[in-house]
Amino acid sequence: MRTLALGIACVTLSAAAGAAEPQAPWTLKDALKQIDRATKDLRGLTAEMRWEEQIESDKMEGQGKAWISLDGRFRGEVEGSHPRTILVVPGMVHVYRPREGTAEASPTESNPDRLVQYVLVGFAPAGSALKKHYEVNLIREDNLDGQRTLLFTLVPKSAAVRAALPNLMLWVDTTTWLPAQQFFRHGGGVLQVTTRFTGLTPQTDLPEERFQPAWPEGTRILGK
Repeated sequence: MRTLALGIACVTLSAAAGAAEPQAPWTLKDALKQIDRATKDLRGLTAEMRWEEQIESDKMEGQGKAWISLDGRFRGEVEGSHPRTILVVPGMVHVYRPREGTAEASPTESNPDRLVQYVLVGFAPAGSALKKHYEVNLIREDNLDGQRTLLFTLVPKSAAVRAALPNLMLWVDTTTWLPAQQFFRHGGGVLQVTTRFTGLTPQTDLPEERFQPAWPEGTRILGK
């Protein structure tokens, strides 16, 4: 009888635990704090990246690798139908297209429509620092290919930037509290970009040459 009573007690406790209230949904404040903690001591990351870019009817997609420095630098090397290297450094965006043998250089401040610079959003600045430049809204929890994420929308506070980029969608992994996916579209609908990050790995010493606009000899440089 004692064994039976213990068994009943265990079943009752298990049922009570299963009937417990689900975890309260994340608040914006708490989610931003988690992102701050996750990026506080990070210096850099590497990741696998899927890149989808559409300019009017021309669509480019491919996969590759990304090097992300939390001081505001990014390099993505994408293979696929339109291979390219995307390099973002403070003040400049470079896009190297090996098939065309060209590298385009554009100042970010004078060209707010160069949306590829926003690939760093969620990495640098991170967490509560985002609120300095964006109106941040937490939309919902979202399942992203089986990955539990939080979906945010970011509306630029700058009117000039907002004209080119009305809002940006950011999915953050609730396990690592690092960006899992981004989506942004030009205000005129000319350009839209989706980036998907997987396999994010912290790095303490990213090679400086990864962030240098050094292209093969004979590359034509477009713009300045």
